[in-house]
Amino acid sequence: MQKLKAINIFLLLLLISCQKEIIRPEFSRPNTPKKINLTLDNHTKRIVIATTNNFNSSVSGITDSTFSQAPIAIGGADFLPSYLEILRKEYKDEVLLVDAGYFVNSKKNPVINKRTMKLYEILSYDAILLSENEILNLQSDHGIQLPFVNSNVINLKENRVINKFGSTPYIIKKVNGVRVAIVGISIYKSKLKTEGNISGLLFDDPVASLITMRSQLKKKSDIIVALVHMQTKCSTNGESDLKECPDNNEKLKKLVKRFPPNLVDVIIGGDSNYGSEFIQGIPVIQNFGHGKYLGQLDLYYDTKAKKLINSNTKIYPPLKLCSRFYKSTQDCHVDKDHGAKRKQIKESRYQLDVAKFLDSTIVPSLDIVNYLKAN
Repeated sequence: MQKLKAINIFLLLLLISCQKEIIRPEFSRPNTPKKINLTLDNHTKRIVIATTNNFNSSVSGITDSTFSQAPIAIGGADFLPSYLEILRKEYKDEVLLVDAGYFVNSKKNPVINKRTMKLYEILSYDAILLSENEILNLQSDHGIQLPFVNSNVINLKENRVINKFGSTPYIIKKVNGVRVAIVGISIYKSKLKTEGNISGLLFDDPVASLITMRSQLKKKSDIIVALVHMQTKCSTNGESDLKECPDNNEKLKKLVKRFPPNLVDVIIGGDSNYGSEFIQGIPVIQNFGHGKYLGQLDLYYDTKAKKLINSNTKIYPPLKLCSRFYKSTQDCHVDKDHGAKRKQIKESRYQLDVAKFLDSTIVPSLDIVNYLKAN
């Protein structure tokens, strides 16, 4: 009996080892997901927060040559507008588009930075963090009005929050009938000591700044979203069951642990790391940036109870802005150590397919690209 049992176990292990690894799409959502089944439909409003961060003036995008046999164009002004258009078509007036700072690059020439600002104007961002990078490196707004927000950098001479390029301490937007307040936090970094452009500016304690505005914001809004340019590396790597970030040494977690209850409802991170987690019960999202990704966070607000339905919060893995897909994997992302996926693509003879997002085909936004080049 024991011998038979051992043979059965051996055969089972052999069968498992022989099974082909299932390759699932990474950082792509070609199909429209099933809607979350809500129990409070009559009183529930969805807010879809679309996010970018660390765009770094990547108007031109890049060409991914992971496989020389099948180069794929990614991101930039060619494809970010296409993905956003599809998102807005699917979710309509539920979409809030924000950027968590560092959207221009100090090493790029002013013409490229101007094109970046023009792209953001065309895409109708609802709020953009005026981080220390923009304060230092944007010398002109080029006549382009963007919705900048910064809540904790103080102009000492004027004794008020900085208003460079029309920046305000907060922005209120009505999204699907819900009042959303957006605040922006910039963190002082030691390297700024040598920068002359920040003379006369005080990077106030972000927690103190938010507490000061708290009562005012609570009267004017239902949800508070914080744009914070600060590093976090906690992520679920696409797992559906999001858990609390376990790393107590995370800089962002250290900051959030100082928050009193209900100070903010959502945090949009601005560093170039993949972050999707909860910190002290607050959903946090950011992506790899550089114009190659788009983030998405879905919130559900109960208008009768006047609170978020936290159990329905949905943080999606970053969406890579692919122009084409590898046909065998239906995505355009391949890690160096993913041997099975590389093998599958090779066995398919590197065949490419059209890229899709929510069942819609991706096409380059050539009209926008040509307009930016002409201006």
